Amino acid sequence: MPQRLSLWIPAIMAATLALTGCGQRTPSPSAHRHNPVLTLHISVPGTLAATPVKVAQTLGFFRQEHLNVHDVAHHAELRVELAGSGWPIDGYLGMRPDVVLVSPIPDPHFRLAALNHLPMVITPAVAAVEPLAVKILTAHHATVSRWSTMPYAQVKSLWKDHHLPWALVSLQQAAELQSIDSGTVILAWLGASTGPIPQVVVAGEAPHAELVHFLRALNLALWYLNTTPAAQVSHILFPSPQGAAAVTQVLSAARHYQYWPVTTFPDSQSFQRARTDWFPTWPSYGQAVHPAAGRQALSDAGA
Repeated sequence: MPQRLSLWIPAIMAATLALTGCGQRTPSPSAHRHNPVLTLHISVPGTLAATPVKVAQTLGFFRQEHLNVHDVAHHAELRVELAGSGWPIDGYLGMRPDVVLVSPIPDPHFRLAALNHLPMVITPAVAAVEPLAVKILTAHHATVSRWSTMPYAQVKSLWKDHHLPWALVSLQQAAELQSIDSGTVILAWLGASTGPIPQVVVAGEAPHAELVHFLRALNLALWYLNTTPAAQVSHILFPSPQGAAAVTQVLSAARHYQYWPVTTFPDSQSFQRARTDWFPTWPSYGQAVHPAAGRQALSDAGA
C-alpha cells in the first residue's frame, strides 16, 4: 500500500501550526489524567531512532491524540527497536542503517572493496548492525580481516592524533568526530547499499485503538522531521545553544540520507527487499507484520 501523504497533509499542517505557531496548549490536568496510557521502551542506541518519539512528545502530538505515552525499561506494550529483534512489527521509524564509515583523511576515489583483508573498528552504538555491515562489505568484495568493537571514548582519543585510519560509527558520532577534527569525512554510507529497508521499527502488541493513535502521532512527527529545517527542529528539541550545531548537522544528515520514512506504514515491498537480500531468516511479511493499525492511522488522518 503506498504511503498516501497527500491525503493527510492538510490535517498535519493545521495541527503543526497550532502547536508550533501559537505555542503548545497544555490540557487541563483532569483531561490529561484520563487519557489512555501506552507504555513504550526504546532500545536502539543513539538519538535518531528516538527523534520521532521526542518530536511527538515535545510538540504535543500524543496529547492531541488523547494518549499518554510512558517510557519504561521493562514489560512495555510497544518497543522501538532494530528490525528483526522482535515481532510483530507495527510500523517503521527508520529506513536505512544509521552507520557510516568515517576517516580523518579525505579520499574521493575510495571504494568499499579497498577494505578487503583489512581490520575494521566499530563502536558499540552500531555494533548490533555488524552482521548487516559484513554482508554489505561482502557484496562489495571486501572481507574484513578482524572486527574490533572499541569504546567510543577511545575512538575519540585516537581520532585526535590520526591513530585510526577509519571506523564505522553512527551519524551522531560522525558529527562529533568532525568537531574534533574538521578534516573528518564520510567515506561511505552503508544505507546506499541496502536501499529502503525497515531498520528501526515499532514492534509489540497494544490495544488497537491506542496503537492507531500512537502511529497517527508519529506520522505527524515524521512529516515534521521531513519538512522542517533541521536548525528549527534542533531548537525546538534542544533549546540550549550548547551542541545545537552538532544536533542540527545530525538531523540534516539524516534527512539527506533519507533515514526516516514518510509515514510509519509498514509496506511489504521494503520488508521483502530486506528479507530477500539481507535477512533471509526473517518470517514472511504476513507472519511478521501487522499493518492494520498503520493503514487505519493513514485512513483516519485523510478522512
